[in-house]
Amino acid sequence: MEPRKYYYNNSTLTIIFDDILHSKAEVIVSSDDTAVDMVGGLSGAIRKAGGDYIRTDAQKKRPAQVGDVIVSTSGDLEHQKYIFHCLTVNSEHKSEVFNGLLSHSDDINNYILRHSVDKCFRLMQALDLTSIAFPCIGAGLAHIPLKKVAEVMADAISSNLCITQKPFNVELYLYQRTGYDNDSRVMTEMDYIDMFENFAIKAALYRYGVETANKERQEPAKKTDETIIIPKRDEMKHLVFISYSKKDTPRWKS
Repeated sequence: MEPRKYYYNNSTLTIIFDDILHSKAEVIVSSDDTAVDMVGGLSGAIRKAGGDYIRTDAQKKRPAQVGDVIVSTSGDLEHQKYIFHCLTVNSEHKSEVFNGLLSHSDDINNYILRHSVDKCFRLMQALDLTSIAFPCIGAGLAHIPLKKVAEVMADAISSNLCITQKPFNVELYLYQRTGYDNDSRVMTEMDYIDMFENFAIKAALYRYGVETANKERQEPAKKTDETIIIPKRDEMKHLVFISYSKKDTPRWKS
């Protein structure tokens, strides 16, 4: 699949169907539990490629809550400066979530996704970074429905890019590990139709807003040739009574 690009202000969002470890962005975003175990899925692949020191460094930042983002070293990864660990599952309930015995409510899923993306952009500003690679946050271990991930991530990423003039290069990788290290199954392009549609809609709405604003700025103010016609006294069809007083006084006195 060819990468799909969307443009916001001076920023570019590229959707790529590939392994996120192929990215050359300054930051790779990972999903994990609050213990930051990094034992499987995307986080396990990052630890395997970049070394155990990534996990050691991330765990120094504990305790943290679901929805938080922990920043760690990128270890031995060649291109990255940091790993942003989005915490999508409480470690105390990880086994129940993984086995489908416990799931978050829709409100909690919204919070996790929105807060994680917003926090990543705030961290990029604080660390003076310009490029970041996202996975589908929470679509693995946390079992957040992919349709929900597509909806909220599209809105959150687009909103952040719309309000800044800083040139960000954002990548969204759709290659999805669905289990632990012994599960190499990957999803196909068709599994991500909701993601494509949501970003296409957000980009189109943004483009429409910009074009409308530019058109309004370029159009001269409409002039009117209408003049006010003051009727002559003998043409007035009604009586007018005008009363005036320098100060208010009670109408009735006791």
